[in-house]
Amino acid sequence: MTEEWLEQMNNQVNTVEKLEKYINLSAEEREAIETLKTKWGTSPYFASLMDKDDPDCPIRKQVIPSTNELINEYGMENYLVWKENRATDEVRPDSIARQYNDRIAFVG
Repeated sequence: MTEEWLEQMNNQVNTVEKLEKYINLSAEEREAIETLKTKWGTSPYFASLMDKDDPDCPIRKQVIPSTNELINEYGMENYLVWKENRATDEVRPDSIARQYNDRIAFVG
C-alpha cells in the first residue's frame, strides 16, 4: 500500500492513447492537446474520476489543455514571467513554488 503513489506516478496518463482509456475526447480537446504541445498529465486514479462523455467535467478541465490558453488578455507576451521578475513590493504567496510561462506549480 505504501508504494501505490509510486505506481500512480509511473503509470501517469500523459498521452492521448492513455487518456482515451478513461474518456471519449472531444474534437476540441484533441485539437488542444495536439496544437498546444504543452506538458500535461495526471494519475490514473484522477483520470478515473473524469466523466467519460462530458467535456465540461471540472476534473477534465483541470487536466486537459484548452485552446483558450492561447488567448492573451493581458497584452503582454509572457505575463507570468513578467509578474515574477518585475520590481514590486508584492509578496508571492508561499503556496506558489514556481511560475512558468503557461502554468503555476503549487506546494501541497
